[in-house]
Order: sequence, then structure tokens, then C-alpha cells
Amino acid sequence: RYRLLGGSKRPHWQTSDPMLDDSMVANMVDLTGTDSSLYTTLCADAAGECTYPSVIELPENLPCDGTVTIESGVDDFCNLSTLRTVKIDDVYYEYLRHPCVQFPFFGGAKMVWK
Repeated sequence: RYRLLGGSKRPHWQTSDPMLDDSMVANMVDLTGTDSSLYTTLCADAAGECTYPSVIELPENLPCDGTVTIESGVDDFCNLSTLRTVKIDDVYYEYLRHPCVQFPFFGGAKMVWK
């Protein structure tokens, strides 16, 4: 799901710990003027003009296509683990992850007590 931020590129719902390795996280991706499927979906073209809906729920996974500009220095858009903010023309969208997608537990964990 994507939520319209308007003119601010600062995400409201996502933060990251500066101590973690964010090498595969893009803080902002500029899709302006691209032919990517994500741009087409977020633009929501009506009669040749983008309508910029306030919330967009993707009905399915979109193909990774188009050439984009990435702010964080990551040059492979298709292999990003997290996408936080997307720029479409002069407005920004924040990517909202589904709840409980990343669990705080891992396989093979063991309980330790004293």
C-alpha cells in the first residue's frame, strides 16, 4: 500500500535504526518521467493527467521495470529489500508495509534461562 505524503519526502510510518546496515534500503526513489509500472499505478492517469490518489492498494505484485533514480546510492532498483518513499512528479508517496511481515523471532531459536 502507498500513502500520499504530498510535498514532503519524509516518511511518517517508517524509521530505521542507524546502527543497522541499510545498504539495500532506498530512502527515496524518483520515478518521475519513467515508464515503470509503479509510476503508472501511483500516477493513476485520468485524461492525460495524474490524479495522485491519497491511498493506493496494489492488487498484485508489479513487475520491476523502468530506469529510476535512487537517492541512497543503491543502483539496483529490483533488488531493494525496502522502499520507503517514492517521488512521482512533484509529490511523494510512502510505502506502507503489511503488518506482521517481519517477525521478531527466527527459525531454530532456543529458549535460554538461568
